Amino acid sequence: MCLGLVCGSLLFLSCWLQAQETSAPPPEAPARAALLIPAAEEASVEPAVPLAQPVQGEELAGEAAFEPGYDGKPLDPTLPITLKILAPQPREIIDRQEVDVFFSLNNYHLAEGGNRLHIIVDNDPPIIKTDIPSPLTLKNLGQGGHTIRAMVVRPDGTMIQEPGCFVIVHFYVRKKDFQNYTDPKLPFLTLNLPMSDTIQMDEKDRLCFDFLIHNPPSDGSGSKIHYKLEGFEGFLEQSVGPVYLSKLPPGRHKLVVELFDGKGAPIFGVFNRVERIFDVQKVPKAMPYDPDMENMELLH
Repeated sequence: MCLGLVCGSLLFLSCWLQAQETSAPPPEAPARAALLIPAAEEASVEPAVPLAQPVQGEELAGEAAFEPGYDGKPLDPTLPITLKILAPQPREIIDRQEVDVFFSLNNYHLAEGGNRLHIIVDNDPPIIKTDIPSPLTLKNLGQGGHTIRAMVVRPDGTMIQEPGCFVIVHFYVRKKDFQNYTDPKLPFLTLNLPMSDTIQMDEKDRLCFDFLIHNPPSDGSGSKIHYKLEGFEGFLEQSVGPVYLSKLPPGRHKLVVELFDGKGAPIFGVFNRVERIFDVQKVPKAMPYDPDMENMELLH
């Protein structure tokens, strides 16, 4: 009889424990790994976008005033624009480190804040010039070779891609050497924009990237631009700009541009790799005046 009671007690205890395990809540699932997005917002999260994305085939927003000096057009549309460097002369040896550069310009009117010239000395950022009669004085030039490239640009800073609107000259300070020299008949790169300065994005939140590939390879391999802007890089399969860089946050940026052939090999040359460091500012967008909104604010 005692054995029966023990067996009954054990059977009862086993059934009770089994019932407790069945009714107990399941253990909590481990927390999700640091997503930090509320469940209600997960469906609306956009995929990551590149830091900068070229946009081709558009012009800078905004229209220039239709008057000479601010329209980006020749004075006589039936005649070409012609830019020349009068001094220094090609391969001239100058016995001083301060050099005056003189230009002539036909059929294009310059104005402060409008039509202008961009002048690149060696591989430096462009210098802006809007006064043709006075020289551009270059100071503290090092001994040896130097190259000046000058281009005619519109009020938005983009190059006019026509014959006669670009000129190049190589000269020497005190001695001849092979510094800063490129054969003008071989492929080389000119980067116009962006300049190394504080730059404002346009109202479409874009930055202008303007360039020109001179003398693309004649062997049929073609040429292209490789560009790198911090965490984003890519190729442009075209020989002239402009294109536009979008989605740049405010602050300092470094753009590296290189010239490649169509097969993906770099085309070596003193001007075929350019670095520009610039600061981006966002242009605040003006809101239209709404008297009803002002009244609402006064009520609050």
